[in-house]
Amino acid sequence: MPPHLLRRIVAFLIFVAAVVAVYFWYVRGVDISDVLGRKPPPGGSPETGLWQTRAPMPTPRVDAAISELDGKIYVVGGFDSLGQTIATVEVYDPASDSWETLAPLPKPLHHTVAVGLYGLLYVLGGHQGVAFEPQDFVFIFDPITGAWFEGAPLPEPRGAHAGAVVDGMIYLFGGVGPSGLAADTTYAYDPVTNTWSTRALLPTSRDHVAAAAIDDKIYVVGGRKQNVAINFNTLEIYDPATDSWQEGEHLPQARSASAVSALGGKLYVFGGEAPGKTFADADEYDPVRDAWTARMPMTSGRQGPGAAASGGVIYLIGGGKRPGLSVSSINESFTIQHNNASLP
Repeated sequence: MPPHLLRRIVAFLIFVAAVVAVYFWYVRGVDISDVLGRKPPPGGSPETGLWQTRAPMPTPRVDAAISELDGKIYVVGGFDSLGQTIATVEVYDPASDSWETLAPLPKPLHHTVAVGLYGLLYVLGGHQGVAFEPQDFVFIFDPITGAWFEGAPLPEPRGAHAGAVVDGMIYLFGGVGPSGLAADTTYAYDPVTNTWSTRALLPTSRDHVAAAAIDDKIYVVGGRKQNVAINFNTLEIYDPATDSWQEGEHLPQARSASAVSALGGKLYVFGGEAPGKTFADADEYDPVRDAWTARMPMTSGRQGPGAAASGGVIYLIGGGKRPGLSVSSINESFTIQHNNASLP
């Protein structure tokens, strides 16, 4: 073989190896410690927060929607490692530490919202494709029949919004609409009548925002305004009974694309991203004291994960270790004790 041809082949193989290495390091989040098997196990303490590794999610992804329903954790849609919007639906059973693949979404979605209510899984809005086109779909999954059906569409397409349930009503906050700008809308969906209504505007318009309900109020935290360089540390609290807002103590760090869950009367915010970085922070908000406490950080920084609580445990699933297109199949549980008693 002529030397110049051999050099070209070697250069091509080096290029391919470099591309593959970057793909696994950046997109798939594989570190040297993972390859060498030297990654330290999750840890912590019952008082500061204890992390444990669970069965990994079958489909690595980011920006999926996650919800608890009848003791199981459903993971819906998102981006896969090739940057494709997926319709994949997988359910995790904490009792058996195992996964099952369910019927896919009728349409692929990322940055959607999922909530469990009345024995059904509701998936509301979301984006499609790399153009982040907002959608107004409402897809409803019946775990008994394994089938999807549609509900009344959102008043306006939304993606990268937040949602929570109070007193049988589903509330959606902010996100990105057809204009491409961060929205300040609050929508309420009644699954019994299959109708929507508009409520008091979100005081701070934002997208890539997160929310969870505690004691009939909804806590809307973090997010950004179209650009990760414009992150918020804002905490705003919505009272559906009075259709009014109040401001809470700011999140310690401004960040977006975080995961949020409520447990034992407290709000937990995990991960997120800012320009050029992802967060491993786990912060606890106490509504009684209107104060934040730093808890045991995640095992790695991640943006776009999902969180849901079941049986006194929060499960943090998926997300990317790097900003942008980065995915994982990570499934970890978080527990904490207060006053020597596990949170219910």
